[in-house]
Amino acid sequence: MQFQVIPSLDEFIPLRYMGYKEDLSRLHDKVDKNFAELSEAIRRVTKVRRFSASKLILWLSVAGLLVAIVAWIEPRISSHISDDTRHEITSEVSQQLQEPKNQLNGMSADIAEIKGQLKILAPLINDAISKKIREAKNLPPTQVKSLVEVAHKGEIRLDNKDVSTGGEQMIARSNGDDPAAWDAALTFLNYKTFLNSAALNFLPRPNQNLTTEYAVNYPHGSQSPHFAVAGIVPKDKAAEFIANGKDLNEGKPSGNQYIFANGGAVILDNMKLKNVIFIGVFVQYNGGSLSMENVVFINCTFDVPHQPNGTSFARAVLSGTPSTNFAAS
Repeated sequence: MQFQVIPSLDEFIPLRYMGYKEDLSRLHDKVDKNFAELSEAIRRVTKVRRFSASKLILWLSVAGLLVAIVAWIEPRISSHISDDTRHEITSEVSQQLQEPKNQLNGMSADIAEIKGQLKILAPLINDAISKKIREAKNLPPTQVKSLVEVAHKGEIRLDNKDVSTGGEQMIARSNGDDPAAWDAALTFLNYKTFLNSAALNFLPRPNQNLTTEYAVNYPHGSQSPHFAVAGIVPKDKAAEFIANGKDLNEGKPSGNQYIFANGGAVILDNMKLKNVIFIGVFVQYNGGSLSMENVVFINCTFDVPHQPNGTSFARAVLSGTPSTNFAAS
């Protein structure tokens, strides 16, 4: 793309206004000449000790009149030049910018056309990625990870069954001590929680009709999720978010139906969770004691080590419908 260079400001000033500047310059020269003659006359009078007060007063009056005329004329000429010049500059700049504007409009049309073509190609792209995911066991783990990341970033919704199968294949290959395969398996977990986002349409909206308390463990240097709750149910059916075996709502006859944890980070070890929805949370599980009943992960990111409880946890999340049930000691 090429843009025209806009000329300098001087090139926009019409020639007819240059006369104003020349007249003003001659006026200044005349005043300077009169002052010079006046100074020379005073010097001669002082030298010969002859001084004519009336002549001096006359010269001063003339000089003062000329200064007053200049002071009156100059702002008017400057204002006239400024207003006319501003109009000329605005017109010229508008003309200079017209071509870049036309080019930008053309680019907008091209972008719209490209988006339309991508929309047409989207089903073909989805089918190609789905086919590759089903062949994950025959592909390098790094390539599988890239495919899943492309689908995630592009918000391409793959079939749940293909995602579970591909994730299981990566878990199986990771048992052969292939770090790349386990890394790809966790990428499947992250993507699975993107698919779970549809579950939000069937969950109640958070409200604050009942005061409850919950404790949470989260990684050092991170922030705790923001919590919200929804619904009121009997205690035996209430949601649970119990850390280190301590129920802060023990003895209450009722509790919240659902607990929502938004953003931040959480450590799942030594937790008992029931009817909990994690949304956009960084989830760390180190393989410790954990009980989960009807737990949903939406748009989350996982940090899970490759060890027995870790692989079992990954399989549970991949097979979620979208809620996950899991127990480890």
